[in-house]
Amino acid sequence: MRRARATLIAILLVGMAVTASAGDMTLTRTGELYRVAPSEDGLVLSHRLSDGSVTTSLIPQTAGIAATSVQVGVDELTGAVYVMWQDGSELDARIDIAWHLDETWTGPFTIAGADGTAAENPQLMLDRVVTEVEEEGETFEFATTFLHLSWWNFVEDRDDGTAYLASVSLDEAGNPLVQEGALIEEALANIIAASPNKEVEAITTHYAH
Repeated sequence: MRRARATLIAILLVGMAVTASAGDMTLTRTGELYRVAPSEDGLVLSHRLSDGSVTTSLIPQTAGIAATSVQVGVDELTGAVYVMWQDGSELDARIDIAWHLDETWTGPFTIAGADGTAAENPQLMLDRVVTEVEEEGETFEFATTFLHLSWWNFVEDRDDGTAYLASVSLDEAGNPLVQEGALIEEALANIIAASPNKEVEAITTHYAH
């Protein structure tokens, strides 16, 4: 059942025709490889450039965690790297996320689980939507990048649970788009909480603008 849950969530995201998929590694169109792997100090993001050189960065506050189902995605427009993982297992499982931009980490934040429920099998993808608008004979393009997050949430081990899918728009710098003055972690949590959730046969998507 757990394997079926992970497969079903992956099918949902692939069906959205997103442009950048994730796993514990991802390759950009320019040949740069990003990978997240565990170490004694915590989760480490490695970035292999097309010339073969490699840089690494430790994700803060990940030492000693039991991370599984690690996901990494890259917004090639801004260079922002997003990492999502499951911490713990069974009824203690939760989903955490962090992102790296301009040599600085934001997070990690818990977006599911650790609230009396458990969450597992996270999936992460990015999608860039371009809209064309014609005005006075000219065509203008407006683009928005979305960070799609999905996971399985359940209360009891024998509970089949519910699939969650949340889509968060990103600003021009690559950060989740939140209201001015709002704390990123609180705003992200509110966006996730507001995402419609139904049984997987009728799952819907919430776009936060």
